[in-house]
Amino acid sequence: MNLKQNTADMLFLFFIQVTQSDVTVERDTYKQSRQGLDEMYNEARRQLKEECQLRQVKMQLLVFVYMLYVVTRIHCISYSFMWLYFQDVENELVVQVSMKQEMELAMKLLEKDIHEKQVSTHFHLR
Repeated sequence: MNLKQNTADMLFLFFIQVTQSDVTVERDTYKQSRQGLDEMYNEARRQLKEECQLRQVKMQLLVFVYMLYVVTRIHCISYSFMWLYFQDVENELVVQVSMKQEMELAMKLLEKDIHEKQVSTHFHLR
């Protein structure tokens, strides 16, 4: 009986060591993955901020050009030029909206993935 108990205890300890090792590997993988996701998220936010600033500058330039045309009535700024510029700004706005939607979707997927990894890691630690 004592031999059986010792064998059972040894198997149990071995199982605990393997489980602890697995949890440690999972935790380390999660930390690395989280760090990479954080870096990717921060880079995406930085790019989005830069693109929003660029769009804002373009819109300010458009307003300035339009005001220049209205105030001075300079004929060298033709309606066709203004029309092309408006189209360019409109196209840029469409691109920006599309990129924002893609970014929001990517952020939701990242948050979902992070949440799943947290739940998985939490479950393994119990």
